[in-house]
Amino acid sequence: MVEKKQHLLVVDVQNDFCDSNGFFPRYHGKRPQGIDEAVNNIKLLIQLFRNGGSPIAYTQAVGNENLLPLTQRERYRQRGLTGFLQTGSWGHDFYQLKPLSAEPVFQKVAYDPFFSKPFKSYALEAGSLLLAGFFSDICIDAIARSADHLGIETSLVADCSASMFRQHEESWRFMQIFYGTKIYPTVKNWLQTNS
Repeated sequence: MVEKKQHLLVVDVQNDFCDSNGFFPRYHGKRPQGIDEAVNNIKLLIQLFRNGGSPIAYTQAVGNENLLPLTQRERYRQRGLTGFLQTGSWGHDFYQLKPLSAEPVFQKVAYDPFFSKPFKSYALEAGSLLLAGFFSDICIDAIARSADHLGIETSLVADCSASMFRQHEESWRFMQIFYGTKIYPTVKNWLQTNS
């Protein structure tokens, strides 16, 4: 059985990140390795949480220029990175997932949802977040870092994530060492520990 206090947080599983026709795979010329396997594992984890009646929340990155921090907006413009993750667009939509109406979805600009008061309140009340989604070297890292600063426990199911730039294992080992993030290599490992 899933511990009631542990909340699953599904991070940025969106078309612009995950689909081969999404903005980031096209911009970088490749999809990060292991996306589809990770998404299949995330779907399994979501089902386990739903079956156990345990809480699930989602983050959804937003790239609307008027919402981005000024430094990020300028950096993206200089690099020609505009028009991605627009609210209501195909790229902003979830990739192969559909949250239930009772599962909160937190919109976030930039990398860290803790800058959103509703998300910060949610996470503080939860006290423990099981992270799954993308990418372990960017947004997952930002969430684990902020959670650690606020005294919120984090765990990561490694086969429910992937890395965009660094080696995936390097990213999650960094979180393990510096933020105290507990690492489960696979959904099976997580299930064995939490059943």
